[in-house]
Amino acid sequence: MPAFRNSQALRWNSSLRHWEPIALAECGWSFHDAGALYGAMVVERFRTLGGRLFDLQDRWERFSLGLQVLDVDLELSQPNFEDAFLRLLELNRDLVADAGDVSLVAIASPGELGGDRPGPTVVLHVSPLSWTRLASWYRFGTPLFLSSYSAVPDTCWPTQVKTRSRLPYYLSDLELAKKQRTSIDCSLVEALPLLKTIQGAIADTALANIVIVDKHGVVRSPAIESALEGCSLKLATRLLRKIKIDLIRSDVTLPDLHEAREAWLTGSSGCIWRASSLDGRELGTDRAFSLYEQLKAEWIRHVGHDFERQAIEQIA
Repeated sequence: MPAFRNSQALRWNSSLRHWEPIALAECGWSFHDAGALYGAMVVERFRTLGGRLFDLQDRWERFSLGLQVLDVDLELSQPNFEDAFLRLLELNRDLVADAGDVSLVAIASPGELGGDRPGPTVVLHVSPLSWTRLASWYRFGTPLFLSSYSAVPDTCWPTQVKTRSRLPYYLSDLELAKKQRTSIDCSLVEALPLLKTIQGAIADTALANIVIVDKHGVVRSPAIESALEGCSLKLATRLLRKIKIDLIRSDVTLPDLHEAREAWLTGSSGCIWRASSLDGRELGTDRAFSLYEQLKAEWIRHVGHDFERQAIEQIA
């Protein structure tokens, strides 16, 4: 992590309308910025695969939607977005090579409020991947902990916009940390809090969408109104269609999850991996229906990179 603190970032210069290199340690938000005052920030996070960018169209479309909601006009196109990240990787070439692969992050806010607004605040930077955590998830699956906090409803903030203001997830992490300190269950070390909607349906985790193969063999993920549609979930949907399987977005209840034949997680850092348990109760025990393995193989072929093997070899 210290190496990443010394990494190079890119900051948008609204006056000159171009990206400027800046040390990550020097990046910051004004106290008068809407991001600092109101938490009005949108974010996009994805990872390199074998040192390459991959499937940026979904990332750009979601980031653009967030910018529209915040009324931020950067006059950027998808090629400009991709070129900026390629430049970011070049600025941090040695760091990326040493790390194996990295997360890439875009954060934007409307900038300072008032009559003489200098323009939006937008920063691109690199972030480390946790190979130890990823390897554990691939080997053993991820334990889930049902949080007492609810996801923000669509009527408060558009569910399909990824925001940096993630207080329910943060509070859920604190809740889990307290449980970890008082529990003898070692599996909780790599657990993720799972949030519900205010109606009680399953929502998502801070890092991943949840997908189940229900007891009838139907592949399902929470309704669009219940959880952010992650770009990895979109890719999973497309890859499933290639093998003639539809992924249905509909309410997923706790009984649905407990009775599911399989339970997976999809997210930017890990792509796809199993959910192993919920509050200590094993999930997806019917391994005769291993659609997960088939989809993971399709995913690896699609991106041309074995992300599971990479994570395990990184910690060997």
